[in-house]
Formats: sequence, structure tokens, C-alpha cells
Amino acid sequence: MKAVKKVAYVLKKSLRKRGAAGDIVNVTRGFGRYLESEGIAQRASDDVLKELADQKLLWQKEEEAHIKEAQKLVDQVKDLQIVLKRRVAQGEKLYESVRQDAIVAAFAEHGIALSAHNIKLNNQIKKIGKHNIIIHAYGNCEVEMSIEVVLEDIL
Repeated sequence: MKAVKKVAYVLKKSLRKRGAAGDIVNVTRGFGRYLESEGIAQRASDDVLKELADQKLLWQKEEEAHIKEAQKLVDQVKDLQIVLKRRVAQGEKLYESVRQDAIVAAFAEHGIALSAHNIKLNNQIKKIGKHNIIIHAYGNCEVEMSIEVVLEDIL
């Protein structure tokens, strides 16, 4: 069997199962040409590697800014008390479950901008009471907090 020659390429974009943007990957020549034609990677040369080093410094600064922003969001959210008012079908069972968009709206009332992607529910919220949720800000910055679902007053 003939040995396949691998060529080094620098990824411009993240590629699933291969690496993140800026990583150097060794791929076959044919796959490398495909990556280059699609604008996903660039053949590794001395000039490209020097440019990559400069780009990595810029990415690192951006990453630090994102982490600092995420930590600020976590600090805002961790002591917040969120109370959602919902109708009840029978007993403590809610008429409809509480979804991420309702939680996002509750945070917006407190002046905190989140998206549904930032909120992880451990379980579906289908009953009145306290429920734990996880707010994922960025990277490893997340906080577990409790929200309370109470009975809505019907006049």
C-alpha cells in the first residue's frame, strides 16, 4: 500500500473534527486543495505562519474581552431573584410549561439582555415552585441560579 503524503494547512475557519480557526492541520493534498478553494484553509508557509502568530494575538485579546464581558454578566445575574407568574391547570401543574423565551423576557425586565441559547434548563418547568436553571454566558463562564414560578392572580 502506498503511503499518503500529508500537507500542512492553516485553518481560517473552524472545521468539525479537524480543528478551530488558526490550527495547523495535516491533510491529504486533495482535501487541502478543496479546503483552500472553499476559503476554509490556507497552505502553511513561512509568511502564513507569521501572519497566523499576529492573528492569534488579536484573537487572544478578543477572547479575553469576551470572557471579561461574560464574567460581568454572571456577576449581574447570580444574585437576581426571578419570579414568573403562570396560570395553573390543576393542582400545582402549569397550564403550559415555562420555556427559555419567557425566562429571557423576565431577565429583560431587569435590564439584562440574554438569548434563549444562554439558558439551560435542567428539566422542563411544569409545576409551581423553585426551579434551577443554568445561565451560560461564554466559554466556561456560567452560573446556576434559581427561578420561582408562582400562581398568576386571576381577577
